[in-house]
Amino acid sequence: MKRIFLAATIAIMLVAGLSTKTQAQTTSANIEVLNADVTTPVKFSETPFYNKAGELLGTVKRYGASGLSKEISMMITNQFPDYTVIGVEEVTIPSEKTRVYYVHIGNDKKLQTVRIANGESEVTDKYRRG
Repeated sequence: MKRIFLAATIAIMLVAGLSTKTQAQTTSANIEVLNADVTTPVKFSETPFYNKAGELLGTVKRYGASGLSKEISMMITNQFPDYTVIGVEEVTIPSEKTRVYYVHIGNDKKLQTVRIANGESEVTDKYRRG
């Protein structure tokens, strides 16, 4: 679990443009797809990240609440009933065969980031609104 968390954290750092020793290259693409649950399009951006040799390490997708799967959405709704989903970062690492979600939620007083991996959730960041 720690290995998955570390890989997901590195992925977000790389996509955010932070420099690391790997000096990974990233290029973002904006994509629009139809969500299977609704007839409205879901817009998201997808950014791949690579190692120095140019091999794909994984991807980070960013999208809103409408792009979130029913399973993850219900998990958030049940655990945080007073919050709404603001945005999602979905980190996929093919070599690990894993997907980690960073779900940003908020209400009138607080903002939080919830990390979901392997059916388990954990609050990673908490903020008070000013």
